[in-house]
Amino acid sequence: MRLGVAVFAVSLLCCAAAHAQEWNLYSPCRDAGFSERERQALEEDGKCDPGALADIYHAFAAPPLAELAGERGRGVRVTVIDDYGRLVVVADAVRRAGASNAIAIARGLGDSDRRPPSMMEAELENDAWEGIVRRARSQARARAVPPLIDWAARRAQEADEEVITICLHGWSVMIETFGFGRPRVIERNACDENSDDIVDFGWRTMRYVFDTFDECAFVDRQFYRNEARRLSFCLALTGEIAVAASASNAVQPFMYDQFASQRLFYILAEDFSLTLDGEGAVIGADAAFARWRSFSDSGDYELSFDTGSGAEDDGGRQTAQLNLLLFDNAWPEEDQARFAEIVSIWRREDQIWLLQSAQVGPWQTFTFEARD
Repeated sequence: MRLGVAVFAVSLLCCAAAHAQEWNLYSPCRDAGFSERERQALEEDGKCDPGALADIYHAFAAPPLAELAGERGRGVRVTVIDDYGRLVVVADAVRRAGASNAIAIARGLGDSDRRPPSMMEAELENDAWEGIVRRARSQARARAVPPLIDWAARRAQEADEEVITICLHGWSVMIETFGFGRPRVIERNACDENSDDIVDFGWRTMRYVFDTFDECAFVDRQFYRNEARRLSFCLALTGEIAVAASASNAVQPFMYDQFASQRLFYILAEDFSLTLDGEGAVIGADAAFARWRSFSDSGDYELSFDTGSGAEDDGGRQTAQLNLLLFDNAWPEEDQARFAEIVSIWRREDQIWLLQSAQVGPWQTFTFEARD
């Protein structure tokens, strides 16, 4: 009798382990075979709420992967999350049933009510698709999340061994697969142990998608941490994307000092005009630059890119509109950001991008959503 009870108990443990093995990220965690500590950790991290996955889809205006791939289709979706837990970009690789080729889809976040999410789609090279398929098959049985680590025991062990493990601000990849057995939703962080294969799978898929869009290669890699950031920025460009990217590359070195360094003067067009909110236009490089420096010195400001658009006429003349955001770092409200939009117009002369005009809009405030 005792033997029967023991066998039954072992069977229950095996079933629980198998259930946890098959559990998908953002599925209910109760009765999924997790220990109480694992379940609590997952729930605290919001990983047990199906609504959270729907929120991610909504943020990128992305349909569920099963809907995108269709019946008997196959697909892989990689969502990249940065080192502060912020969504960066989505990369889809999908081959619908009966289609001659797979497609790559890149999806960028919108910005509240200011602009909607963006998307680019192109045919994915067959070699890239086959590489994605091989990795999807190899990870078909991977756990949705790595096993929970007992950090107290780990620190005690490392103290004895005089070893210290430190990993900070790792980026994460959430990988969804459809058509490779059971649909899966898994996630790994660069700091997770024994997860190199899954992290590599996610980043390789993202890079395959990035490489599909030739115009994004003009976004200079030296200014971005990785291809996910480059792809996210590329998705904010319209018109002649290669032209807009080229202009943004020229602007990048001046962003850190808010365009206030003396060297900016050398890329101002002679007829450069500056218009600050509530003021008339100041025309002429000398006077306009002096007014901008006076304005910049009056506060604690920070610049970032918003969107951009490029154009090239029949004569090969290139122009770009780069929309920037000027943030007021001295704004006292902790749950708000104060910013102004800057519309800058650039023209290319003798392979040099010159700033033709800049118009600074009125101050606006944005209230951050409260987190649970």
